[in-house]
Amino acid sequence: MTVGGTWEISMSTPLGDRKFVLACKEEEGGLTGTLQGTVAPRDIFDGKVEGDKVTWKAKLEQPMRLTASFSSVVNGDDMAGKVKFGMFHNAEFVGKRVAA
Repeated sequence: MTVGGTWEISMSTPLGDRKFVLACKEEEGGLTGTLQGTVAPRDIFDGKVEGDKVTWKAKLEQPMRLTASFSSVVNGDDMAGKVKFGMFHNAEFVGKRVAA
C-alpha cells in the first residue's frame, strides 16, 4: 500500500470545521509534501509511514502559530486519525485520496 498522492482532509475543531489538502510522497518509510488550508501551503515534516500507520507534522500560522501533529491509519483511499494542535486540543479527522 502506498500513501502518496493528494488527500482532502476534513475535521471539526472548537473553532469550526476545517478542510485541508495534503499532497504527499512516500519514500523509504518517510513522508514529505505540503498541507494547505485557507493559507499558503506548509511543508510537512517528521513524516513516517509504518504499514498502515502514517504520521506527520506541520507548522500552522492560523488562527495562531503552533505545530499540528497528525497520526492516522490508511485503508486504501481512506484515512482517519487524530491531530494534536500544540498544547491546546485534539481533533479527529478523515481524509479521502483524490489523486494518486
